[in-house]
Amino acid sequence: QGPLQEQRALHELAEQKQQRQKRLAAGGATRAEDVQAAESEFRATQARVDMFKAQILEAQAALRSDEAALGYTRIYAPMSGTVVALDAREGQTLNVQQQTPLILRIARLSPMTVWAEVSEADIGHVKPGMTAYFTTLSGGNRRWSSTVRQILPV
Repeated sequence: QGPLQEQRALHELAEQKQQRQKRLAAGGATRAEDVQAAESEFRATQARVDMFKAQILEAQAALRSDEAALGYTRIYAPMSGTVVALDAREGQTLNVQQQTPLILRIARLSPMTVWAEVSEADIGHVKPGMTAYFTTLSGGNRRWSSTVRQILPV
C-alpha cells in the first residue's frame, strides 16, 4: 500500500499543477506547452494509481485463491498408529514433484515385538508366558509390560 499512497500524493500534486496551469492559461500568463505538460503528468499519475490498485486487487484475489487451496490440503496416514518420529519441521516446504515427502513416521505399537539378548546365566529363569518389562531409550521413564512369547536359540 506504500507505493499506492505515494502515487496518490503525486497525483494530487499533479492535479494542483494542472489546475494552476489552467488558471494561468485563462489569463494568458503561461504557455500552451506548460498546460499540456501538466495535463499529461496528471493523466500519467492517475494511470499509475489505477495500476497499483489493480495490482493490489490481483494480489488479494491470488491470496484468496491460495487460502482456498490451502483449506483443501489434507495429509492422511496410510495406517493408524503412534507417531514415533517427526521428519519435517513446521513451515518447511515439501516438494511432492520430486519424491513423496517424508513428514513423520508412524508405528503400530500394540503388536510390537521386542527382541532381547539375555545372558546365559539368566536364560534358564526365562520361560514363555512370563511377564516381562522393558524400557526404551526414547521413552524416558516409561516402563512397558508384555509377555514372553518364545525363546529362540542363538
